[in-house]
Amino acid sequence: AAAGDQDSAVYYYLESIKYDPKNSMAYDNIGMIYEEKKDLNKAIEYYTLAVEFAEGTALMEPRFSRSKPLMLRAECYLRLGKKDLACFDFRKAEELGNGAAISKRILNCK
Repeated sequence: AAAGDQDSAVYYYLESIKYDPKNSMAYDNIGMIYEEKKDLNKAIEYYTLAVEFAEGTALMEPRFSRSKPLMLRAECYLRLGKKDLACFDFRKAEELGNGAAISKRILNCK
């Protein structure tokens, strides 16, 4: 996506958060935008908020809605060379039933 489109998206997600400060999906989406922009520390900040506020939706159980931003945050930690933090998140996502976390943990956390 073009930088202007990403900036606009972040703006509108932040506006939505003003009305719903616990909107975990908005935080998750902002994290993905920052990750795409290679600002991994900012992405981690928003993934952390997504984990904190994840309560699930009608389509997704809380444990799975928490595991997605955990997995994304873990990937950022790996890219920053913070293996211990990444492995912690992979284990937590695995505990929440995320099958992909098992293989990521096995591959990266020996």
